[in-house]
Amino acid sequence: MQRVGVRLARYLNLSRCDFSVVQEEADRITTIYDWRVNDELPSMLGEHQISTFLSAAGRQQYRMGQMTVVNDVRHDPLISAPPELMAQLGIGAVVDAPYVEEGRWTFLLSACRPQAGMWHADEIELLRDLTGRIYIRLERARAEEALRKSEEHLRLATDAAQMYSWELDFKTLATTYSENTERITGLKPPANSAQANALIHPDDRALVERAFAEAIMAQDTFSFEVRAPRTNDQLDWYLVTGVIDRDKEGAPLRAIGVSQNITERKAAEAALRANEARQAIILETMAEGVVSIDPHGRFLSVNAAAERVLGVSRTELVGVSVMEPPFRRFALDGEPWGQRPPLAEVATSGDRVFHNDYVIERRDGSQVIVSRNITALRATDGTLLGFVSTLSDITEQKRIEASLRDSEERFRTVANLLPDLLWSSDPKGATGWYNQRWLEYTGQTLAAAVQQGWLAAVHVDDRVGAYRHLQKTADQGMPLRQELRLRRGDDVYHWFLVQVQSIFDDAGQVVRWFGAATDIHEQRIVRNML
Repeated sequence: MQRVGVRLARYLNLSRCDFSVVQEEADRITTIYDWRVNDELPSMLGEHQISTFLSAAGRQQYRMGQMTVVNDVRHDPLISAPPELMAQLGIGAVVDAPYVEEGRWTFLLSACRPQAGMWHADEIELLRDLTGRIYIRLERARAEEALRKSEEHLRLATDAAQMYSWELDFKTLATTYSENTERITGLKPPANSAQANALIHPDDRALVERAFAEAIMAQDTFSFEVRAPRTNDQLDWYLVTGVIDRDKEGAPLRAIGVSQNITERKAAEAALRANEARQAIILETMAEGVVSIDPHGRFLSVNAAAERVLGVSRTELVGVSVMEPPFRRFALDGEPWGQRPPLAEVATSGDRVFHNDYVIERRDGSQVIVSRNITALRATDGTLLGFVSTLSDITEQKRIEASLRDSEERFRTVANLLPDLLWSSDPKGATGWYNQRWLEYTGQTLAAAVQQGWLAAVHVDDRVGAYRHLQKTADQGMPLRQELRLRRGDDVYHWFLVQVQSIFDDAGQVVRWFGAATDIHEQRIVRNML
């Protein structure tokens, strides 16, 4: 295009020659080629407003594709640009050859001379003839450049997607492949269908033959996954998709398709399946029941432990609303359980875990106490995926707790009936419980007596020895037996025989101390008299 412009400018003795693309609806003209007789003239390359140079009458004439011959730009009504601007651009006379395509003014060839003067008819005709040719060549060049860019984008996209294209001629059985095939497969592309078939894993060849046969017979399109080797004997997975091209009579001519390397995807899928299998095994072997619930409150999955807790098979639960389960629920006090699962509250509470205990009456009439935790499951973007709930049968635990409470209550009742002063301490000797007899005798409150408060009731002369003996007993885990004086609520001291015995766990560690103080004051007086 530059060579044409130079030759034209020299032949016609021009000061400048411009090729421009026109967008009249936007009042824009873009100069894409600008030849100037010297560098002193300013460049016209780039975008300009049409209205800067042409009057409304001029635009109408150009829009109709009429050649415009201006012998003197200073005095022509078609030119709206100031004479000073035209002189600065080196334009004294101009021939503009517009090109109109499908009713639209799309291109302009401008031939300019520095001085006013007449244009000859042969010069005008030459410009008229060249305008269409130049525009067609420009459009072809632009189309070729667009095609080149499109092909480059396609190449980059297919390389990034690990994808290549191919074609199979059904008449010659010859195969052709895109230039990136060897980069993706690591193998030289096969020349025919026999060579291509030999590269397919033997176990997958029947699948390929069946897919092609079905596509040829009816479907026209095909899609399948196959294995093929690489140079290092590694098997790669490929997703093959394509279409059958037919002649006017419907006879198959060729198969055109693409093959995408999906080895990494297959490996990820296999790893995901293995992980899901491990998780399923873990869930099935858990002692704790686990159920998943969809965002609408329907059971999605139930593990074996949950089946045992609820007394219902998973097939009976999956798809059922948690609001209408096939079992009855009660509060721990036996009243009908009016509380609904707090799914709405859980859904709006972030990572908070909700907990509650309740009674389930199974269909066989048996009852179990269930401890439940429930929390929301969310995607990385915060979207609610559903809920997960854990269920534990705590019936035996509750029975043991109730039995322990009854036992402790009986012990306290008996302990409060005894005349001895009784207490209980932790392994370090800190006392946390006294019977009523201790509090009545010493006049202490429970708050004053706990921890080491008992020392205040010991006679000052016996206090150091009593504490030392108690610490030695706690350190060595040995029983204690000693006599000391304890102050009564009326500040009278009596002698007591103090005995402390430890309780050990299965590992031989002290878990609790129990002590008893027996009033031996009268015995002590008699003994001192003898």
